[in-house]
Amino acid sequence: MRATAPAGDAGDVDSSFRNVVSSPPMTPADKRLAARLLQVAEEEFGNHGCNDFDLVADGGMLTAKLSAGWAPRSGARDEGMLASEADDLRRRFYAWNGDPENYEPGKTYQPDFAAMGFLAHLLEEEGLGE
Repeated sequence: MRATAPAGDAGDVDSSFRNVVSSPPMTPADKRLAARLLQVAEEEFGNHGCNDFDLVADGGMLTAKLSAGWAPRSGARDEGMLASEADDLRRRFYAWNGDPENYEPGKTYQPDFAAMGFLAHLLEEEGLGE
């Protein structure tokens, strides 16, 4: 949930929020926090009944954000990953997970909790390495 103020309010929190969002890239501490939050979510999502997440189709969250009043960055796309990006992520995931033989080229589905765990690992590595 993001901070908002009534439209036209002299202390327009919403415009201040946009200034924060357009600030420099994530700091190492931001990355460590994001990694930890993804780890917590990974544990919770791993208990769900269905965990299929299509990296290409389900990744397109921009429309939902726009309808909630979110201001996109310049050049934002309304789709998930490109098929080649999804394929690359899955290949790297299976190598990291220790079972590269399970990688199937061309597939775009990945269990949501597995993607969260892998992204948490990547963010954690970046956050700790800087």
